[in-house]
Amino acid sequence: MKEMILKSEANNDDTLKDHIESIDDLGYMQHFTMDEISHHINEIEKGVPVSVIFKQGEVFTSVTIITRDSEALLSRLCGALAINDLNIHDAKIFTRKDGIVIDSFNVSDFRSGGIVDESRYPKIISDLNLTVENQLQINKEFSQIKSKWWRIENKLFKRKGKIKIDFEKHDNYTILDVYSPDRLGLLYQITKKINELGLSIYVAKISTKADDIVDSFYILDRNRKKISSESYELITQELTQSIEEML
Repeated sequence: MKEMILKSEANNDDTLKDHIESIDDLGYMQHFTMDEISHHINEIEKGVPVSVIFKQGEVFTSVTIITRDSEALLSRLCGALAINDLNIHDAKIFTRKDGIVIDSFNVSDFRSGGIVDESRYPKIISDLNLTVENQLQINKEFSQIKSKWWRIENKLFKRKGKIKIDFEKHDNYTILDVYSPDRLGLLYQITKKINELGLSIYVAKISTKADDIVDSFYILDRNRKKISSESYELITQELTQSIEEML
């Protein structure tokens, strides 16, 4: 903590102001403390391709990834966490105007349901770096590891709820809301399908309630335009089918 406070003091007011104003989401300042935000700035100023910050809580382990945005990045990050046997309970995804993303996930070990042992950090960091560089075969590894999950899933997830896809109006984005029963790796499956449909995710708010997930994605098409209402039915059908494959 002392090191983080010293870093916070090193950030000048202009740098801090510019950083905060570059993120089009007031939730960023609500989600992180000022010391954590200063830590983000310091990591960005280092210029390294990927920064990974862990924080242990009483129930979850927080994993924050700072890197430059790229195609299907959120999906690849979710996949890298999934193949490390991590269950994502909620996530906040923030994108700066210059393309730097700050993605924060609350995860647990899916076997124990508890926080992640620090001895596993190096492997998680390595896989996150590889996936940012597109050198990790996420689809192949995900398929292999999914086969060993089904017995554990039957213990973890008792209920079978309904799948519901909604669209909300927003001045700058199309908001896609996904309601579904939770499953291990489901967020990877959803974000992968969103990318396959030619959509880009700029903000994501993921939460888990009981055995259900409630995910909101602020999306645009590849031309940075809002999604036409004529595409809603196709998106709904494709996402529903993709989710059903996991249940």
